[in-house]
Amino acid sequence: MDLSNYDIAHYLGHKALNNLHRAHRIYKVPISVALSENGISGFNIDFKENHDIESESQRNTVCDINVSSVDPINAFHFAGHLSSLRRKEAEHCIDTAIYFQAMMEADINDVLGSNANGSFNSKWTKFLKRNGANSAELGYFDNYLTNVYRKIRIPTVHAPDRKGLTNVDALRFPFVHENIKHGWYCFVFLLNIVHDSKMDYEENWEIMSNQAHGIPAKIDEHDYPDYGSIIGQLNQKHLDHFNEKS
Repeated sequence: MDLSNYDIAHYLGHKALNNLHRAHRIYKVPISVALSENGISGFNIDFKENHDIESESQRNTVCDINVSSVDPINAFHFAGHLSSLRRKEAEHCIDTAIYFQAMMEADINDVLGSNANGSFNSKWTKFLKRNGANSAELGYFDNYLTNVYRKIRIPTVHAPDRKGLTNVDALRFPFVHENIKHGWYCFVFLLNIVHDSKMDYEENWEIMSNQAHGIPAKIDEHDYPDYGSIIGQLNQKHLDHFNEKS
């Protein structure tokens, strides 16, 4: 089989957004569905008289958990579920960044050809400036470089230690979505130059994100709360309940 014309950049870009879609789903489907889609066992030991943890997991998303109203027994289960899903979200964000960065490198190297010398930053910056990028377009690349390349890709690919993530705040869907979008704008800039076209950045991102991958083109970060921050509160509520009983 001849794969000499295989478009690796096309594969990498779609692979990146497939993973971003999976991170998005964690927020939008019931917890039981999110667990299943991510291969996580939702095993529960519900010893209350009213065995409702299963129904609660089927009814609530990670965005719906309110520590003050959660049953103290259920709090234990939800803490475990949210911990597992938070790890999976981080993994999907890492995969998104690594695949997308590989796409960005393949694209700029393809355009520059034998002149593809220097660092990733210098190659893209020179290309943008040489082709008349305005301050907003240069800002898109700077946002991508700072928040995806430096905060996610580098610490993962060149990890200082085997264990521990130092960039955990960056490994959330809303953060990655915003900055991958800016990277996509840079890619569209490149396509416009290469093909002498005038594709609109937002319209093209809408097609790629929403129509092709089921990811909203525009999001409000307030719709994606940091559910990882309440795991400790849920565990503490569970412990406090038993301390009161003892």
